[in-house]
This record gives sequence, structure tokens and C-alpha cells, in this order.
Amino acid sequence: FINVSIDKYGNLFINNNIIKFEELKSKVLTFTDKSLNLVILNADKNVPHGSVINVLDVLRGIDSLKIAISTKSIE
Repeated sequence: FINVSIDKYGNLFINNNIIKFEELKSKVLTFTDKSLNLVILNADKNVPHGSVINVLDVLRGIDSLKIAISTKSIE
């Protein structure tokens, strides 16, 4: 799976590598193929709801991508 995270400062990560929001779709596409199409979205509880929705909207725009939202807190 691909791990997409937003930390308490609003920084966006893919598999623990920091990225810019504008790079999200292209970076996720570099990791996806038929066997790797699950994204787990993690966000710190202090991240504004709108920021999480913006990331989710980008992810939902990628064909055949499965998205799960983690409820675990991240440090």
C-alpha cells in the first residue's frame, strides 16, 4: 500500500517522503500499478478538515485507486 500522511503542521508525505500538494497526483501515480493500488490516508487530528478533503479529492480522481482512511493518530 501507499501511505499518504498529513502531519500537525500541514506537511504532506508519501511513504514518509515530504511532497508538495501540487505533486500529490503525479507522485501517487508513480507508485501505483495493478498490484499496488491501495492508499492509506492518515492525518493528524489538528489538521483542518478542508485540507484532508482536498487531499481526498485528488486521490479520488485517480482511476482504480482504493482509498482507506486511518483512524490511528500519527506522531
